[in-house]
Parts: sequence; C-alpha cells; structure tokens
Amino acid sequence: YIATGTQRSRRIGVDGEDLPGVYHGLDFLRDVNLGKDLRLSGSVAVIGGGSTAMDAARVALRIGAKEVTVLYRRSIEDMPADRREIDEAVEEGIVIRELVEPLYFAGTEHVEKVVCRRMVLKGFDRDGRRQPVKSDDGVVEFPVDSVILADLSPE
Repeated sequence: YIATGTQRSRRIGVDGEDLPGVYHGLDFLRDVNLGKDLRLSGSVAVIGGGSTAMDAARVALRIGAKEVTVLYRRSIEDMPADRREIDEAVEEGIVIRELVEPLYFAGTEHVEKVVCRRMVLKGFDRDGRRQPVKSDDGVVEFPVDSVILADLSPE
C-alpha cells in the first residue's frame, strides 16, 4: 500500500490569493519537478509549517529567490514538518517567522506584500499543540515578490 497524500492544492481563503505571484505549494512543487520554467527572484514568503512548506521554501531558494521567509501561525516547536527538515531549511538560509497569520495579500497587478496578524499561544488543540489566538499587538507587513501557500489546515 502506497499513500501519497493529497495531490491537489487547496485554497486557504485569504483575500488576494488569486493575485499573480501567489502560488499554491503542491502546484508549485509539481511544476518545478515537471521542468516548467518557474523562476523566482527577490523575496518569497511561504505560508505554513509542514513538509510542503519546507520543501517549497528550499526549492524557491534554489531556483532563484534572493530570500525566503516561512510565515507560521504557531511556534517552531509546533510545526508539523520533521525537525530535520526545519533545521536544514534554516541552515540553507531560510528565515522562519513565528506567530503570524496572513490576513490578506496586497498588490496592484502582482502580489507586493503579505499583511499578517500577530498571534499568541494559549491553551492546547486536540493534537496537543499550543493553540494560536489573535494578539492585540496588531499587524505586521512583509514585502514580497512571490508567495507560496503551503498551509493545508483550514483552522
């Protein structure tokens, strides 16, 4: 029995998700592996904390992104990606920003920034991970040239 998991990207329901320059993680990885001419440059934000996010972040760096930042709504300790994947991504130069959740993607003809709300951890979810909740600290913006959506949970 071989279980490959989902092979379709799913919308995350954030305004601006359809802007040019916003890619869905599985589609992005598939297109790179199929040899499609995808070139990234400048700053790339990857949304999520699982294996798809780590793979997408590392591939983005390897195909031309100048800098890659993973935006995750919980702490690094709560990321579902394997700890080795996380450590290797950081060793490659990928920055992980914890406790931020995208509110929307903004840009005129192309994505230009990710606007995130700050989060804090309170209590635990059913999987035993700390539960992220909205912080009173407001929002933070990340200027970007591209975004890769790799968050598969609809929380």
